[in-house]
Amino acid sequence: MTTTTTIALNTESDSQAPAAKGWYLHGCLSPSEGLTRIRIGKVPFRLGRGSRNDCCLPSLNVSKNHARIIVAVDAVIVCDLGSTNGTFVNGKRITDPTPVGEGDLLQFADMEFCLGRANAASGGHTAVAARPEEGWLLSRLHEVINQDRFQMAFQAIVAAHDLRPMGVEALVRCEVAGLESPLQLFEAAARLGLEDRLSGLCRTKAVVSLAGHSSLLGLFLNTHPHEHLGPELIASLAKVREQAGSRPLVLEIHESTVPDLRAMREFRAALGALGIGIAYDDFGKGQARLLELSEVPPDFLKFDHSLLKDEALASPSHRALLEKLIRHAADAGVSTVAEGLESAAAVDACRDLGFTHLQGYHLGRPVPADQLARR
Repeated sequence: MTTTTTIALNTESDSQAPAAKGWYLHGCLSPSEGLTRIRIGKVPFRLGRGSRNDCCLPSLNVSKNHARIIVAVDAVIVCDLGSTNGTFVNGKRITDPTPVGEGDLLQFADMEFCLGRANAASGGHTAVAARPEEGWLLSRLHEVINQDRFQMAFQAIVAAHDLRPMGVEALVRCEVAGLESPLQLFEAAARLGLEDRLSGLCRTKAVVSLAGHSSLLGLFLNTHPHEHLGPELIASLAKVREQAGSRPLVLEIHESTVPDLRAMREFRAALGALGIGIAYDDFGKGQARLLELSEVPPDFLKFDHSLLKDEALASPSHRALLEKLIRHAADAGVSTVAEGLESAAAVDACRDLGFTHLQGYHLGRPVPADQLARR
């Protein structure tokens, strides 16, 4: 059973360092040890491989005098001391003194810790994972990204008139503890600044996974809301386009991240040059961007599932609004996709409303590529 130890290394008394009282680093000082809670008892608190540091980090990748932590009344500051392999805050290397707070991830070369603080109200401490690997976010993301510990699942998108699949949406699935859901996975990646990289890897794996299926089956690929719709994304999509061959590709963009019209036109044109379609995803979840729809129409408009729940579809006024939006899209030459359909009643209602395409658990749950029906 893994134990959690609290230690204070070369610390002064709390009366000598009142500002530091209550702050801890949570991590493993060696692979053979359990999770350790290291009290920050001095100001400044020095970390490095050298034995005279307040916290000795036993890794050859850590510099002799690697970093220091300064705790003031209202702030905690991490400073790199010119280390060879760097000090990182939430996955980003720092060169200037950087403010940090409770729950932030600090990495000194290849050793990582979570910054915690005692809970004065309860007399307890910041929650610590029962097992070290559950608290090592950087290590878990390393497993996902560099050790290929994720898979792609595919959910059918069917034509409304005959319910035959015309394409699939690629959705990520992960087996690393604590990151099993796509939401958890991308929240962790975003926290470490790795969301763009993970998103690109998902698109590549989706194309590779479908290699054995008919090239007529369209593939809808997702972007992360934080991804910049610029040259770097276009360059990565060009590689995906080459890998996909003649397979129809559609890139889904969250409606809330659509930039200004000029930038969107340029991005739309670049996608068109690659032979990649575009879909505005989650339409209606936030503000319905009718101007963008009119000025830079997508190929597909995916209506958010919140608009298509059974109780909403039962409302005559709500149905009338949906009909107007669908007609508006049709007038612009845009295909419409009803997402998140979970009942036969919702499917029938959306067909009656005039949606051109449908998607949801009632029509098919996400499955691995080898479980897709081959055409």
